[in-house]
Amino acid sequence: MKAWRRRTDGPLAGWYATLALGPKCLVSYDEDQALVGASENRTEWIPLPPKAKLERVTRLLHDGTEKEYEYILDKDRNRLRLYIEDCGKDVLYYRIRYALPGQP
Repeated sequence: MKAWRRRTDGPLAGWYATLALGPKCLVSYDEDQALVGASENRTEWIPLPPKAKLERVTRLLHDGTEKEYEYILDKDRNRLRLYIEDCGKDVLYYRIRYALPGQP
């Protein structure tokens, strides 16, 4: 199952506002970050917006702690591979920070 909603204006016009990678995994995109959550453990390829330069990947825990997180970057296809833990356990969500060309 793939479902999405696309942005109609701003620097991400034409790109996803949200993208479901399956019935239990969702990515929400903003101008400088994507947030990822899932209701089961899984490994997914997360697409990055066109020309986005990846800055860091972290996971935010339910206690408010944010920690760097491992990933595999596929520069040729502008995406990263991420192991996502069920966000009903220790992890609240995963944060993928990036910079878009021309953005402060």
